[in-house]
Amino acid sequence: MPDANNTRYNPAGAASRYLVYLLKNPPYRATWETIAHQRNLTTHRGELHQEAIRATYVDHLERQGILTETERQIHRSERYLTGKQKPRLFKDKVNRALAGSVLTKTTLDEFISAFHISALHAEQLLMILDGADDPLLVIGDVARPDHLPPPHHETLLLVEEHHLGSNGTPTCHVSEQRIRALKDDLTHFPYRFDTDQISVNVIRGGTAGEVTKVGDGIWEAPIVFARPLRFGELAKFKFSSRFRYTSPPQTDFRRAVTGRIESVDIHVKFHRKRIPSQVWWTQWEHYRDGSNIIREEPVELTDELTVDRYLKYVERAVVGFRWVW
Repeated sequence: MPDANNTRYNPAGAASRYLVYLLKNPPYRATWETIAHQRNLTTHRGELHQEAIRATYVDHLERQGILTETERQIHRSERYLTGKQKPRLFKDKVNRALAGSVLTKTTLDEFISAFHISALHAEQLLMILDGADDPLLVIGDVARPDHLPPPHHETLLLVEEHHLGSNGTPTCHVSEQRIRALKDDLTHFPYRFDTDQISVNVIRGGTAGEVTKVGDGIWEAPIVFARPLRFGELAKFKFSSRFRYTSPPQTDFRRAVTGRIESVDIHVKFHRKRIPSQVWWTQWEHYRDGSNIIREEPVELTDELTVDRYLKYVERAVVGFRWVW
């Protein structure tokens, strides 16, 4: 849901960030790592090797018959030259694509084909580059709080259920997540929230640690795994939160994403004794209370008194529901 009036949104930059993310991880990483090993290039876990990426890309263009005869000769000569002698065909083009400064649809199509990117991921990449107003795609520019450490995981799947009681205040929240470790010996997932009036219980996939304050208006409860995760290892867990509000909170539910998530499913369930008069699906400028609304649309309650929204890609954005009684 990129905002056409938001000049800070850069489709090429957003598509490039997602392309880099995909190429860093399985299964696409194996394609260029094979070339790196063939050419004795040293790779580092969790990082791209731009020369291996470039060589894989140009190898693909040669196989497709896209290179001119001159370009073919240059590319073949690279295998016998070293250091500054190497002309490195299309080096600048590949570097600009990965940096997001210049990324055309033609170039992106070539990357998709060269690295055997799946139909789902290709669709996401092309939608992001197009900047289309797709309701299943949300991209913003929300920055990660400076006081928080860099993440040691990435979230691949997030399902949230937010329940309100008969007096209109939240009673329970259930979350299910699938993550990938970005380092060895990852012991826990840092579950963060904006209130200390809460208790956390892990339903499966770990145990809940003590709630502590980690920043201005931010608390954290670690979801501790049964054993530490290795780099690249996946974990899936489910937990619930119980609220003990002494005063009514804001009439909204917000999910802040300061990185990216490929699949987000949000559900809010109201009590039959406290039905809202209006509900909106909303994107906010920030996760703080009182932040500006970027855009919103009214939504209808289901027969079960819920509102639901599925998103197939969210990056650096704050989304959710707000309502009035």
